Amino acid sequence: MEHVAKIIEKYCTFPQVEKEKLFRLTLFSFITGNEDMHLKNFSLLYGGGKVRLSPVYDLLNTTIAIPNPIEELALPLRAKKNKISKEDLIDYFVAESLGLNDKIINKAVSKLKSVSSEWESMIKASFLSAAMQEKYLGLLSERQQRLF
Repeated sequence: MEHVAKIIEKYCTFPQVEKEKLFRLTLFSFITGNEDMHLKNFSLLYGGGKVRLSPVYDLLNTTIAIPNPIEELALPLRAKKNKISKEDLIDYFVAESLGLNDKIINKAVSKLKSVSSEWESMIKASFLSAAMQEKYLGLLSERQQRLF
């Protein structure tokens, strides 16, 4: 993840804006169990004289589909892919590596929290089996408790 941050810093026209996007994407992916954010899922686009991160794609929960998942992130963060803590994700990656301030961090966290109440109804309305719905809801709860 730190390598992605360095690429953004080096090549993006407005790296601070793109780092905020990376933070929101990483936070969402971790909480929702999207362990498939490999390097191939990150792209830079050039257009209008500017370089920016491509729009996000391939956002899905892979955790509930894997019998015994061993990763929580596809790319290492602080040299690890599992047992990610608030200290790893927020304090180290976001504050230190991305250099984002508390105001930006709190705004993104608040926004995510504000929509998370809708996740249960969306998951319950999905085509997932009842067992998979419960597994998904349990994951969301556990990951949010770990970070917040």
